[in-house]
Amino acid sequence: MKIRKPSRKSHPAGEAQITSLIDIALSLVIFFIVTLPALLESGIFVRAPGVTEVGGADQGDEFKVAIYLRADGLYLLNDEPVEKEQLGPLIELLLQRSTDKMVIIRADGAVSHGDVVEILDLAKEKKAVKLALLRGKELEEGGL
Repeated sequence: MKIRKPSRKSHPAGEAQITSLIDIALSLVIFFIVTLPALLESGIFVRAPGVTEVGGADQGDEFKVAIYLRADGLYLLNDEPVEKEQLGPLIELLLQRSTDKMVIIRADGAVSHGDVVEILDLAKEKKAVKLALLRGKELEEGGL
């Protein structure tokens, strides 16, 4: 029995095998196509021009949605105390009546970020178009 040597004609020395490189490149392209929409839709976009006043030009909107989170765990919706479970339906009702669909959230410094983000998610879920975060200070007489 005679053993043959592989022929040099089947694999020329100057030709590179790029099939696996193309597979990896296409896999990366598919990965980025699939993950890009998830990255863009899950973010909170912040626009911070020189804001001097809450409410701006539309002070006549009587159906505002202002939520105040206090450090003692109390939730105030338009200066009225509410339970956390009631917050979702009340936000939805007020947003249906509101013209600008804006939710203003103010929290004390001792409130955890998780609680604030939970209220932001709830407002987004109830179809709020604009979200505003304000620095929390003690509530003054007469409102926010």
